[in-house]
Amino acid sequence: MSVPLLSCGNQSARGLSRKRFPYERRPSPSSGLAESIKKIEKYTLSGKPVFERDELIQIWVLHHLQVLGEAARGVSEETQQKYPQIPWGKIIGFRNILVHHYFAVNTDEIWAVVQVNIPPLKKELERILAQDPVKESGRGF
Repeated sequence: MSVPLLSCGNQSARGLSRKRFPYERRPSPSSGLAESIKKIEKYTLSGKPVFERDELIQIWVLHHLQVLGEAARGVSEETQQKYPQIPWGKIIGFRNILVHHYFAVNTDEIWAVVQVNIPPLKKELERILAQDPVKESGRGF
């Protein structure tokens, strides 16, 4: 007899549909990057005291930093070479730290990344996308 990995009502995790929540479709890497930054900004505008007090906001930010790393990982090698000013390896590496060393994550370090690294990344992505629009019909970026 097989024991389900995760139970959700009458369905095991193996039987669940592959609906991508909260995204309606799988985003292109470029839109995944932009969307993650937008979602991080949404709940960090209130400042560090709110971030430090609210575990749900911390988890929200951590999740979207992970999604940001996944989106960066989906950017082709060719595109990464075309835009070396984006620290692709560091973004992907940071995602790996968040995922694999979760209990060692420090909220001060996360806040520093949000305040120091996200704004210039956003600005650079906006500049790149303005000069080289993404074709959303394909993989994009």
